[in-house]
Amino acid sequence: MSRPIPVEEMVKQFKGRHSCTHLLRMDNFSLVRKHNIGMIESSVFSIAGYKWNLVLYPTGDENPNSKGHVSLYLQIQDLKSLPSNWQLSVRFKLFVLNQFRQIWHENNGDVVFSQSNNMWGFRQTISLAALDDSTQGYLVGDCVMFGVKFLGVQDCVPGTAERFTLIEKPPNNKVTWKMTKFSTFLLQTDHKSNEFSIGGRKWRILLYPRGFGDGQDNSLSVYLRGDEHMDNVLKTKTFAKFKLRVLDQIARKHHEQIISSHWFTVEPGSWGFSKFMPLGDLHDPSKGYLVNDMCYVGAEIDVISMTTPL
Repeated sequence: MSRPIPVEEMVKQFKGRHSCTHLLRMDNFSLVRKHNIGMIESSVFSIAGYKWNLVLYPTGDENPNSKGHVSLYLQIQDLKSLPSNWQLSVRFKLFVLNQFRQIWHENNGDVVFSQSNNMWGFRQTISLAALDDSTQGYLVGDCVMFGVKFLGVQDCVPGTAERFTLIEKPPNNKVTWKMTKFSTFLLQTDHKSNEFSIGGRKWRILLYPRGFGDGQDNSLSVYLRGDEHMDNVLKTKTFAKFKLRVLDQIARKHHEQIISSHWFTVEPGSWGFSKFMPLGDLHDPSKGYLVNDMCYVGAEIDVISMTTPL
């Protein structure tokens, strides 16, 4: 079976017909499982005068009763702006959109949110068996759509939607930073490469020539820094699998370390290795990492997430 209309038109119609809703469309859903992503957070959206996001566990949360299911939660945001001892009574539905028929697989909530109860939802939102059943229409063309609908809200806003996707080997995913006159770099401070763009976000390589943290005075420290988001994407956490390397300029036996997975925060932040390479190896002429006072440091992003508005 196939969708009666293209998914783009389906989302457009859904937003027009359903106010006070937010839809999380996930493309390349098989890659979420392939790369063992345990939790995904949507962007922050505003409904009923408050800020919210959806929290999705594609193969269930940590509770044993979640095994074999998708878990989906609604979470209130911006807690610091709320008064002390606040409480908020909310009626809502969490659902999975059927792409064959105009029906939802839904769970209803009637909840009082508070400082100690800021996230609420369902461990067994939908079974993985039902999701994977191609005849049921919830996972079609490797695309699945989760959402929330608020009930009983005055002055409901039009529906909103976003698209989360994982990208393997994104365009221009390899960057090399040529560092000349390496000996002139200030040793106890950090140094950043020029910005480069991959998967809807700007990045830099971050380096400490004599180490940082437990690598100080014994190692070269190297990190990947996630900076600002591009204008056409939503400001959400960014999932990445990446490699960092220092090039061997003689034998091409590059020194490389791999981050199997990391979520970069919405705000600029770095992740990598305080002990990337011993300083003795870096400065050993026979190893070829530092030649004629020149060093090459590289980054390669193998998998990255991107969230765009719909």
